[in-house]
Amino acid sequence: MKYRIKRRFINSGAALGGSLIFAIGVTAGAPVPASATGSAGTASSIVCTVVSQPSQTVTVRVVRLTEFKQLEGKPAWVDAEQQRLLNSVWQFNPDGTFAWSTEGMSNELLPIQGTYTVSGSQWSFTGYNSIAIGGSSTFVEISGTFDVSRSTMTLAVASGAGYGAVVNGQEFGSTASSAYQGAMDVTTE
Repeated sequence: MKYRIKRRFINSGAALGGSLIFAIGVTAGAPVPASATGSAGTASSIVCTVVSQPSQTVTVRVVRLTEFKQLEGKPAWVDAEQQRLLNSVWQFNPDGTFAWSTEGMSNELLPIQGTYTVSGSQWSFTGYNSIAIGGSSTFVEISGTFDVSRSTMTLAVASGAGYGAVVNGQEFGSTASSAYQGAMDVTTE
């Protein structure tokens, strides 16, 4: 059996803690033991990556917006949506949770909290928050990826609100929704 084992150490600063990554490659057509695949046979490749969460909270701030696309909403909202991305701040905690905050959103909704997973240099995250006040409700959902090795972030934001009231037996209601995505250069603290 031929196994090729590579080891490398990524150290992206004290805050990120450095992660030890093992990559195991199997030569194409080489026999693979049953313990590696569940049954004996041959494989074109087997790759296993082991990484760790950061050892302390990592704060990420936007340096520059490199791409933006409004997916839903009024064209008049574009400037405010771009500013929300530019003013974004994430805090990634060692326990796999994160918080996202920005300017220009209801303080009752912020910070948006969620979880993230680490795979190599990619930190993928999702978060959600909602509030209901009187006859209205609002939500914000985010998802994205932080590429630690390239100091870049992609983010998709969806938000919506519903309003309703009954006046003299007459029902009134309206809704508003927004969705946008962006790519950004970021820096860590």
